Order: sequence, then structure tokens, then C-alpha cells
Amino acid sequence: MLTIGFDMKEKVIEKWVEPLMHFCAVGLSLCTAIGFLVFDQYNFQGTRCWINAYPVGCEESEDIVCTRGVHSNMFRWLFYGI
Repeated sequence: MLTIGFDMKEKVIEKWVEPLMHFCAVGLSLCTAIGFLVFDQYNFQGTRCWINAYPVGCEESEDIVCTRGVHSNMFRWLFYGI
């Protein structure tokens, strides 16, 4: 698309565009993964560890106080959609 639509040479794409695309993909993944790790969003969820609140059921019940994974339901749906 860049070659046809914007008349970019293949050398320019290889030198500038491809590294930027890789940086964005890897950078976004690492930033979100490290951020969720730092803010205690990863917890056990049935058969795997993923974005979840702890103890289980604390977001649905007013009697149970969440000790980890505050607002995990919002983050889970946000990143599940991406």
C-alpha cells in the first residue's frame, strides 16, 4: 500500500516503516504486560491466569473486598476486544 498509494521506495519502507511497525507491536505488548503485572491485574481465572480480580467474586459482591485486580473486569473486556 505504501509503495503504490504513497509512492514510497522499498528501501525507505525497509529502513523506516518496518522498524517502526515492529517497535509499536512489541512495545504495546510489553507495556501492557508489564503494567498489568505491576498493578496486580494477573490472577487465577478458572483454568489459567489472566486479568482477574482476587479473591474470586469480589467485583460482584459488596461483602468481599478486592485485594488485587481492581477494575479488572473493565481491563479484561477492553483487551479481549483488541
